[in-house]
Amino acid sequence: MVGFILRRIAVSILVLLAASFIMYVLSANSGDPLQDLRDSSAANRDQLIAARVAALDLNVPVPLRYFLWLGGAAGCLIPFAGTCNLGLTISNAAVTDILPTAIGSTLQLVTASFVLAIVLGIVVGVVSALRQYSGFDFGITLLSFFLFSLPSFLVAVLLKEFLALGFNDFLASATSIPIWLIILLGVVMAIIWQAMIGGDVRRRLIVAVVSGLATIALLVYFDLTDWFRHPGFGPVGLLLLIAGVVVITTALISG
Repeated sequence: MVGFILRRIAVSILVLLAASFIMYVLSANSGDPLQDLRDSSAANRDQLIAARVAALDLNVPVPLRYFLWLGGAAGCLIPFAGTCNLGLTISNAAVTDILPTAIGSTLQLVTASFVLAIVLGIVVGVVSALRQYSGFDFGITLLSFFLFSLPSFLVAVLLKEFLALGFNDFLASATSIPIWLIILLGVVMAIIWQAMIGGDVRRRLIVAVVSGLATIALLVYFDLTDWFRHPGFGPVGLLLLIAGVVVITTALISG
């Protein structure tokens, strides 16, 4: 057993070294770190280029430069020794100084996504169990198998490109939400909610109309008040949100 554990640890270390080497080489060849200085019209441009080359060891071949970085990174394994050195950025900032901020942002993102995944997973699972063999159940099952079969890195890139970056571009622009998009989202939410609540045709139509109109009204309100650029619920909005969550949860669980 001890031998098996030691072999697994050794293999894990080799995999980590190989992965870090590949990422280092890809990052080093992804762009020219001196491009901004070459395009600069500063009088001391040559001195700035020489200083950056010396600071980042750009005169050393990339494979050998990796081992220089690895030597500094190995010092991070010694706690409280002050020997951790992960290099510098092109703006001459130490990576160890900006790493805590990046770690904090990563923890916020991971925590929020974990909580959201748990909440959505439980709600969708409960509703699918209550609506067994319904259109909603089959639709969720098909969507789950489809997303599960996709590579996670591909889904992450697509979400980053079309949701994260696209939403940031929307926030940076001064344009409002197009009316066609508001209507489309209202129709989509109407279809989703009527499938989740279920019931006879009359009940489904009522749920679809109410949820669709509520979605459209909410988006129009967000657009008119510029809520996406200055979000906030306030005490009244927070109470309404809590009440809505309670009502929706009770309706979904009780059927």
